[in-house]
Amino acid sequence: TGLRDYLLSATGGGNISEEDYRAAVDQDCPAIRTALAALFNTHRLDALAAPSSLVPPKDREEDFTIQRKGETLRRFAAEGHNSGLSSIAGLPTISLPAGQTNDGLPIGISFDGPAGGDQSLLAIAQTYEASRPAQPGPPDI
Repeated sequence: TGLRDYLLSATGGGNISEEDYRAAVDQDCPAIRTALAALFNTHRLDALAAPSSLVPPKDREEDFTIQRKGETLRRFAAEGHNSGLSSIAGLPTISLPAGQTNDGLPIGISFDGPAGGDQSLLAIAQTYEASRPAQPGPPDI
């Protein structure tokens, strides 16, 4: 199937109404940006760190769901969950290798920075990378 079909199935197949889209763009996104700016400023944070994904890598053909805070997330939502906030808020983010699963598959760590904090975020990422031992390559598949 094509990407469109995959995305429709991953998101439940529903369309977003114009009204909901406008509310998200005009109200929700600005509110999220304001709340995150306050978080960075109040706590004098240079970055937020989180796993790049809620789940470890899985076979591309495997579909699954997870439970998170009483909500069922399908594969697409679970894999991309942690990148959504910075994307919605228009904040800089970077994802870096953080290690491997027991099966040798890569896992990552993401750093999100405040608006306009691109250079600082890159410096944080560079410091993180320099502090880590060399990572082995991917497993033979």
